Amino acid sequence: MEEEQVVKQKPDIKNWIIIGLVTALLLLGGYEAYNYYTQNLPSEENTSTTTTLKTVGTATTAATQITPVFSDGITWISPVKLSDLGLFKILSSSTQNVTKSLIVETSYYKVGTKLNGDEIILAQVAPDGMGIVYDFQRFIKSSEKYALVTQNSDGIDKYDSKTLGTFTIDTTTKFDSIMPDTIISKGDTKLTKQGHIGISETRFVTTSESVIATTSWGKLYRGVMYSTALKGDNIKVGSYYIKLADSTLTLYSIKPTNISDDGVFSGVTWATTVGSTAKFSPMRTSGCGSVLSAFPMVANETAYNSKKQAEDTSTHKYKIYSTSSKDNELITLGYGIYNPDGTASSGATARKSIDDYWSNLGTITWTDDYGTTVIYNNQAYEPLAECGKPVIYLYPEKTTAVSVKVGAKVTKSEPVYNNGWEATADPDGKLVVGQKTFDSLFWEGIGIGEYPTITTGSIVANSDVKNTITNQLSYIGLNTKETDDFLDFWMPKMPSTHYVRLSWLQNSEMDKLAPLTISPTPTSVIRVFLDFEGLNTITNLPVQKLIPMKRTGFTVVEWGGLLK
Repeated sequence: MEEEQVVKQKPDIKNWIIIGLVTALLLLGGYEAYNYYTQNLPSEENTSTTTTLKTVGTATTAATQITPVFSDGITWISPVKLSDLGLFKILSSSTQNVTKSLIVETSYYKVGTKLNGDEIILAQVAPDGMGIVYDFQRFIKSSEKYALVTQNSDGIDKYDSKTLGTFTIDTTTKFDSIMPDTIISKGDTKLTKQGHIGISETRFVTTSESVIATTSWGKLYRGVMYSTALKGDNIKVGSYYIKLADSTLTLYSIKPTNISDDGVFSGVTWATTVGSTAKFSPMRTSGCGSVLSAFPMVANETAYNSKKQAEDTSTHKYKIYSTSSKDNELITLGYGIYNPDGTASSGATARKSIDDYWSNLGTITWTDDYGTTVIYNNQAYEPLAECGKPVIYLYPEKTTAVSVKVGAKVTKSEPVYNNGWEATADPDGKLVVGQKTFDSLFWEGIGIGEYPTITTGSIVANSDVKNTITNQLSYIGLNTKETDDFLDFWMPKMPSTHYVRLSWLQNSEMDKLAPLTISPTPTSVIRVFLDFEGLNTITNLPVQKLIPMKRTGFTVVEWGGLLK
């Protein structure tokens, strides 16, 4: 039997080179396909409403790796300002309908493109008011036609139909990369999505900003800005926000996880007799409500955390402090907001001394898990800046039982508020509540919502204040009695400076600051609120565009002002 022979051939070098090149090309193609997939297809990371962050600069483990969220086929670009596209219209006063919001300003930007060439358009729309509270409306432009992407927009239901241009509605498309989580948690700190600001807005301009964490939708920033109300290098106003792919900012409010909605800390043993049920609120930075997402921030933490005033039963983990002395700018600031006169008093509106304020934790600080120190006020020492004497008039077309509620912490009212008013209203404005007759409802207190940053107004000589207010209220739509009532209350409170700034909040701002709930629903609502300031020199302030309002059907009128 013949033996088989095994012949070993020498390897062909050319063949191996070809095989190597093919393998490399296949690997490269696979890598590019994977890279495209991760860069362009929606991620399932966005299905949750809560995300966990990693702190910038620390080691990242597999459990905390942040996976970016991308939108299918979208290339986001630096915003390109566009001319008026006509998607939203500004109406003349003769065509206005006050049953829904009007529009006073709209800016358009191209912010992205799709693979098929369609464009992503952002419209920043300012409803009636001072032109500083924007709605975001996002569109897909295809073949010169526009479709509103409702899942990434604030909606158009509140606008009067006459203000709307020509476009279709797209309810199915969703851009995941600009839909960040509602809640961001880290340790004992919870950030909650509160609002947004747009391209080229200036109300949150910061003197500095820093990246404090990364998220699946972009970097989380801490912005720091000076405030005229919070002077000194150690105390500044701050805000948290994510810069999204289309260059807009999503703002987040901040709170400890161990504080209830009404301000009671749990798991804390106070080092004073303040009591376990003491209530605390973040120091308000402006007006008679909150400022969207903003909070007072102690830039120099060591200037105040010299005396531990609160401690967890085991670990002191909540980092709540007060100052070791009342002679400190933090206490001076807090007490000055609580009692501008600076002296103790007695009676129904008694104001405690600064010693009492300091020893009973009138002001404390809490340091969050990002290293930001936030100022809190004891609610027992409420500040004097309130929504001052808003007065509500009701004019139904026939005698009607009317229910009225206001979204605010009401501190004074006439008649007694009792979680709302139940009144019988006549067409001439006469109101019967219980067995008593009134010509209006009045309240004072703290609004539950956002107090806008003042960016427009009128600066007038002191001698012209009364005439200017009279003319502006008449233009907005108040009648002679309502205007006279306003002047009777507010003129004695005007400053004696050479000039006075007059800025008005109207329906849009007031509906956010202290929303009214009225049943039956009125046909027309006119809300005006005066923010004023004494000035000794004329400053460069853009003139405010006031919105005239028509009175038709069941009409409700409310006026008020910032009581300082």
